[in-house]
Amino acid sequence: MGDGDIYQDGVYYKGDRYPIDNGKLERDCGGEDKQWNKACRRILFISKDPKKSGNPYDMRCCELTHNADGSLAFGGRFVKNMLRITAGLATISAEGYLPWDKVNDVTFCDKVWNETAVARINLKKNDGGASIDTAVLASFAEKYKDLIVSQIKLHDANIIVCCGGSSYIKNFVVDNIYNDAEKLNNWIYYSQSKNVWIIDSYHMNPRSATTDEALYNDIMSNFNEALKVKNISTPER
Repeated sequence: MGDGDIYQDGVYYKGDRYPIDNGKLERDCGGEDKQWNKACRRILFISKDPKKSGNPYDMRCCELTHNADGSLAFGGRFVKNMLRITAGLATISAEGYLPWDKVNDVTFCDKVWNETAVARINLKKNDGGASIDTAVLASFAEKYKDLIVSQIKLHDANIIVCCGGSSYIKNFVVDNIYNDAEKLNNWIYYSQSKNVWIIDSYHMNPRSATTDEALYNDIMSNFNEALKVKNISTPER
């Protein structure tokens, strides 16, 4: 399988921005741990593997909205959808959720991102690519199982977004940690003992014909319905 260097992941940095190669920006650490520990909603994205191959990097310092000239722009499709879905999850309640037009505004998403506790970890801990076979993903998840489980428990998020893997990521999370998670619909699972919501989503860059708008609305509408089913007003602690 090949080991390679382990890519760093976890809570996204919220500190100062600084330039790197190719006119891009990264962020320094600064206040994200305090924000995470105080947050009523902690959102954890669990994805399959880093996209970059042969270039280990720390995804916690990725800058997602700012260009070097100070302008704002969405990045790649994974980033776009992660930002939009974060904005939706940060505000959703049993009363409803933000419409697509609102979360498709990069200025609004940038503001919510900076005010929201967000983390991301991968199951495969070293370099990847545009896609990965589920069997290969499972072999790496087993290899790094102790590390992954400890990361999920340490972060103690109350909203977990499982990004694709044909439900493999969701199954890993439920089987290894939240065994009591109840299936509320095809998208949403809920662990009452831990007060944790688990979203069985597509990848943030879905390879199917699913549009970004459909992905957002599918997650939000099913989460909204699940809150109503459980008679819970907001997904907070």
